[in-house]
Amino acid sequence: AAPLGSRLPAGGVCPWLLIGPEGGFTSEELAAAQAAGASVAHLGRPALRVETAAVAAAAIALGG
Repeated sequence: AAPLGSRLPAGGVCPWLLIGPEGGFTSEELAAAQAAGASVAHLGRPALRVETAAVAAAAIALGG
């Protein structure tokens, strides 16, 4: 997956962000999200707790 910042739409549109569980999404969950039009992205190499990942993803999405 690409870094989150490279997957965000331009033009000030705030996307929906799906934050996976600490163990990650299952392959079936990823396939269903992609079938619904989602782009898959990551926040970096280290695994983050879900509470931290949500804040980090929101900061990237809102801060550009």
